[in-house]
Amino acid sequence: MKIAFITDTHLGVRNGSKVFRNLFREYYRDTLIPYLLEHDIKQVVHLGDFWDDRTKLNLQDLDYVLNEFIPLITENDITMYIVAGNHDCYFKSTNKINSLSVFRGIDNFYIIEDDVFHLPVSEQCKHDFYLCPWINDENSEKIFEQIKDAQGTDSILCGHFEINGALMYKNSIGASGGINKDKFKDFYKVMSGHFHHPSTYGNVEYIGALFHYNWMDYGDWRGFLVYDGDSGEFERIENTRSLFKQYAYEQVREQDVDQLKVEGKIVRLTINEEYDKIELKEFVNKMESKNPVSLDVVDNTIVESAIDGAQIEVDSKELEEYFDIAVDALEADDDKKTAYRSLIKHLHEEAKLKQFEIE
Repeated sequence: MKIAFITDTHLGVRNGSKVFRNLFREYYRDTLIPYLLEHDIKQVVHLGDFWDDRTKLNLQDLDYVLNEFIPLITENDITMYIVAGNHDCYFKSTNKINSLSVFRGIDNFYIIEDDVFHLPVSEQCKHDFYLCPWINDENSEKIFEQIKDAQGTDSILCGHFEINGALMYKNSIGASGGINKDKFKDFYKVMSGHFHHPSTYGNVEYIGALFHYNWMDYGDWRGFLVYDGDSGEFERIENTRSLFKQYAYEQVREQDVDQLKVEGKIVRLTINEEYDKIELKEFVNKMESKNPVSLDVVDNTIVESAIDGAQIEVDSKELEEYFDIAVDALEADDDKKTAYRSLIKHLHEEAKLKQFEIE
């Protein structure tokens, strides 16, 4: 008996981006499902954040789930258990209204949103698995009592936890204000979604998101885990499909652009040495002709440079992503967070304008 564990698939990411939806579609259809069938894996546990946006669903994403994703699971006789993550729940204080409701009543889908759920496994399986929904103010007392009843040396707790000190990204600051990992010390193992960087803290393991979603994910391992019930061991299966590609100009400028993986990718070209502006412009034009999703040029040699009067500046998109993460971490309601984002965006734009006024 084998079980696949995936997490943080964030359907609807980047405002329901078609590019990312197609990436997910192709990966599930052409990579994940064939792997499950080849290895006779009939159970998939999703550790939360199936959806990206807590407050709304893109109709194209919903159409994909109803007409493609669900049939892909049910027609291949796969059973999927989905834990409610914080991005799946509309309110922060309760799980009662959540976007996983689209799976209710559908064969082969089980939603873990209220209580700790004991995963059905074969008798020869070496471990018991308990699935835990997102913990909030409303359910915390009940959930921790259920967790206490589930703990044991052969028990593995699976959920969507925010553990103190854990890293969202490999270069981010450790989380604070969450759960102390010692709360789960009596389990054999704890497996969690929520933070995208795969990492381990005592017996707590963040298995890592399934996909790369931004440049902070770039270069970090992404994929899913497979548990073997006979051996009790886990195997990491890497997802090599990524929309992000970075090149150092000084390493590729002599290459034929046709050899670079640019088409359909989110590309970043970094410059770390002095360069000829005309040659750079020609190279960038060639890259753009290969139809990347986007192409950003990051000049690390100087703050300000120009190609025919066009500014090449430090990648502001990555900075904006950091701002978003910082605002999300604040203890504030959605209205205040919206106001903070608006203010930060205004200040960022003002700073960029001031930058180029200085000679």
